[in-house]
Formats: sequence, structure tokens, C-alpha cells
Amino acid sequence: MTPPVNKSFLLLLFNFILLSSCIWQDMNPCDEDAHLCFVSDYNLQYVDLFPQEVNDLTVFVFDRNETLYQIYRDKVEGYFPSDYEMKISLEEDNYTFVVWSGLSDDFFTNTLTRTTTYMHDLLVCLKHDDDENIVKRRLPTLWHGKLEKKWDKHSPGTVRLTKNTNTIRIVMKNLDEEGDEIDIRDFDIVLSCSNGIYDYENKPLEELYEYYPYYTANHPETGAIAELNTLRLMAGQKNTLKIIHRETGENILGKEINLNTYFDTLRLLQYEEMPFQEYLDRETHYGVVFFYKGFDQNKPGFINFDIQVNGWNFREQDIEY
Repeated sequence: MTPPVNKSFLLLLFNFILLSSCIWQDMNPCDEDAHLCFVSDYNLQYVDLFPQEVNDLTVFVFDRNETLYQIYRDKVEGYFPSDYEMKISLEEDNYTFVVWSGLSDDFFTNTLTRTTTYMHDLLVCLKHDDDENIVKRRLPTLWHGKLEKKWDKHSPGTVRLTKNTNTIRIVMKNLDEEGDEIDIRDFDIVLSCSNGIYDYENKPLEELYEYYPYYTANHPETGAIAELNTLRLMAGQKNTLKIIHRETGENILGKEINLNTYFDTLRLLQYEEMPFQEYLDRETHYGVVFFYKGFDQNKPGFINFDIQVNGWNFREQDIEY
């Protein structure tokens, strides 16, 4: 198990050089030119999203000793075409290519030094809004890919990208005609996940982040709405949701809810045999609807509620107050 990252380490990283200034494409040129291709079809539709969603690439090249050998980067207006190839000039040898897309101002990395930075040293970190690892903004799409390959100019490589950014839309609707309507402004919706810092394999470190909505609204028919982002959801970790009544500080769900339980239970039959981690990596948009009965704005607790995830229902009966 990877040990948690302490706060002083995170603060130190903020003072390190940003990734955009560490590009060495002009170093050690050679004639062994080949190309890297990129595919982003790791989704439930099995459709390549690369020409629809990807507009920047950063490729870290590590040599056979797992030391940083070179960095390539490219960025375009709009999105890359479907036939895009990145020209790579390397001597024939074994390399590991670690690819990130979406490394905007929302992310930072540690200092990278050619020949002295090792692959396991590479970290990509989400900037939080304060010292408490709280994120309240909309996040760009973050992608990761990794390829181990013996490089030669006659066999271009293909990197398959995994999308890390998830969008979760939460709706709270009172079904009791005699009850009070729910006002989203009365609540804080908080999703807690240990997924803000990644190593070269796209594995998150155990540093807890709290994600708040970047969008909220009250709709007369739909109900109270909140939309938030989070990064890669891990099957082996809790991704807990709580809805806090601001005036009382109470969690109106009665307990923290591990969304993994519902994401797993409520996936379609055609995906039941798919490993749960693969399902979480392929699915990146979730609609979560809480149907409540018995809401009283003067006593914000619910008698019971049904949860609907992406169209499937689950009745929550284990509620304690």
C-alpha cells in the first residue's frame, strides 16, 4: 500500500517547475524517426473519442533503466484529427512511454531532470482550492496512457488512453405532495475520493480530496440539481457521498454513502461480467437521483429514499437517524 502524501510534500510540489517548461524535443536527435498513434476507445460505446475530445499530449519517454530520457509535447486548436501521429526520434532500444493529456493549469507535476528522474518519481497532482484538498471547480478532461515497446522506425506504437475525469449529476426530488420542496441552496454536497494524485501507472495515492459542485440549480419539475467532477474512481476504494444541511450540519442521508456500491449494483446486465474497475474506467458520466418521501425543511431528515443511477433504481432501507 502506498503511504499517504503529507501536506508539506504537496506544498513543496507547488514550488517546483511546471510541466509545460520541461520539453526536450530538440535533444539527441537521430535518424530513427517513427510515430506514436493514440486511441481513446476505452469506453462503454467502444468508440474512439480521440478526435472528439483530445487536443494536447505530453509524452514522457523512459529508457530501459526507467530514467527519464526525453519529453514530447503537442497541442492543437480544437482537437487532433483521427489520423494524427506524433513523430518520435529515438535510438533503437526498449522504452516506456507514459502519456498524459489534459495537463492544464489545474494540474502540476514534480521537477523533472533528464537522466536523474526515475519513472516511479513522476507524479501528476490536481491543484486543490485550499489547504484542505477541496475542489469546487469544473475540471478539464484528464487522460492517461502507457506503452512499453522496443523502438524502431519500422513499427510505430499505439498508446491507448484512459479517461480519468468523471462527471456526476445529482438530483434530489421530494415525491411527497404534502412535503416541502428541496432547495439546493440549503445543502452542501460533498464527494470524498482518494484520487487527486497519480503515479506513472495511473494509480492514485491515498490522499483524500473533497469535491463540491461547480453547478447547482433548482428546477420546478426536476428538483434540486447539483453537478460535480471527480477524477478516476477506484473499485478498491470508498467514494463516499454526503449531503449536509448547512443550518444544522447534519448529513440528511443518515450516513455516508459509498457510491461504488450503487454503481456496481445498478449497472446494466450487459456489463455485469465486466470487471468492476474496467466498468468504472469505461463509464465517465453518472446521473444519481434521490427520490425522497417525508421531507420537512424544519427537520431535514428523510423517512426513506430511492436511489436511481443512470436509469436503474435501488431502494435504500438501512437509514438511521
